Amino acid sequence: MHGHTIIYSGWLHSIEYRQNALEDNVSAQVIKDKKRNLFLQISKTPICAMV
Repeated sequence: MHGHTIIYSGWLHSIEYRQNALEDNVSAQVIKDKKRNLFLQISKTPICAMV
């Protein structure tokens, strides 16, 4: 999945905010930074590091 963009429409859940959101055409991608760490990126916004 690394490097491939996936388009998703449906419900997203935030554990941090304990809320659901209905989204349409959201893009998700796993990317690497310069230190070769993996990150989840949703709609071009970095979300979290993947350990």
